[in-house]
Amino acid sequence: MEYDYIYVAGKNLLHNQPEINGQLISVFETLACSKIHYAEFCIAEIPGNRGRKGSPISESNRSSVLSYLNDGVKGTNTYQEHPILLVRDLLTRQQTHVLLTNVRLHNSVQHMRLEQVRLKNQPDIIFIKDLRLAASKLNHEAYLRYKSCLARSPLYLINKVIDEATNEAILCVQSTEHPDAPPSKITMDVNSRCNCKDRIAEQDMCVHEMVVKGGFLPQLFQERHFQRTCVSGSLNGWIPPSKEKVDEIIGFFPVVLEVTL
Repeated sequence: MEYDYIYVAGKNLLHNQPEINGQLISVFETLACSKIHYAEFCIAEIPGNRGRKGSPISESNRSSVLSYLNDGVKGTNTYQEHPILLVRDLLTRQQTHVLLTNVRLHNSVQHMRLEQVRLKNQPDIIFIKDLRLAASKLNHEAYLRYKSCLARSPLYLINKVIDEATNEAILCVQSTEHPDAPPSKITMDVNSRCNCKDRIAEQDMCVHEMVVKGGFLPQLFQERHFQRTCVSGSLNGWIPPSKEKVDEIIGFFPVVLEVTL
């Protein structure tokens, strides 16, 4: 309703001008017809969106929970146990999930150890030295992304310009492969960050920052980008209670039936 109200108000405003601008009305109608892309644009502005178009992680988690509680059956829910049993089953599922995540983290660490050994035998050039530093800090996924961007960094040039409005020096990073693309602008401030979609999405260093700042800077990465060996959380030390203990909590006791023959 609010969108429709704003659309009608904007349309009336344009048509009631002393001199009607047909081109402006056409642009307005084109913009109004593209409303299905507004959410995608807004999500792209959220730091750490990782290039997602919605919230598939939450949907995936919900589907996984239902599948677990229903013995692998998807698309339905016949789980009707006592709430205490539900809590136990969900905690047991989470414990299994943590174990699987720890296996993935272990594999990530092994990949990075192999990469560090490989880099150790490479020539001592600036590119390899930078990768060695990144490999000693980042997890496998973050490292592969950094390595890919670093390999592309020679394809960018830096131009220093002065902002006429603020009289501030700005570094413009321009792709030589796509000279028509708008350059990314980064100020000379040491804490200045690039506002390109890739940097905002991943919250790490984009190729533009690598060019301007001269390579890997760990302080520009989030904690989740670094290596770790295990998941820590509220399940540490939790041991699933026995069936008898759960029965005692919920007040369930088997009834002994006397059968008279």
